[in-house]
Amino acid sequence: MNKTLKLNTTNPKIEFKLFYSFSYISIKKIIVHFSKNSDKWFDLLHKSSLQLYIQYKDRQSVSKSFPLLLITLISAQHKNPTFELSGNIIPYENYKNMTSLGNYVTELSIEMRYDKNNIDIDNQIEITLIYKETPGVN
Repeated sequence: MNKTLKLNTTNPKIEFKLFYSFSYISIKKIIVHFSKNSDKWFDLLHKSSLQLYIQYKDRQSVSKSFPLLLITLISAQHKNPTFELSGNIIPYENYKNMTSLGNYVTELSIEMRYDKNNIDIDNQIEITLIYKETPGVN
């Protein structure tokens, strides 16, 4: 069953605990909404450098992170800022680890980041994530 979460300018970050070696989330769709000038969404997306910053930590407290720059997933020919994803598994290390004997990711965070200097302060940004999670994600 798909789940939905929203990240916005007042609540830009969500954190997950992963209790099993095979626990992960799979992002299916990303929807971006700008409160002002939403018809110019491509320019706003480009100017803001909007990204999902994904960070995770394993059982040995080793952290890894990477940005997912949303402008790289879409072009100006698209009708709206909706990103359909397939096979986007986070963290991939847990997806391929089906035993609890090895090291695995126990903490995961997804944060909305953007360049605040290049976007109107009154323009609120909201990202909706539609995702699936495996057992052991809390």
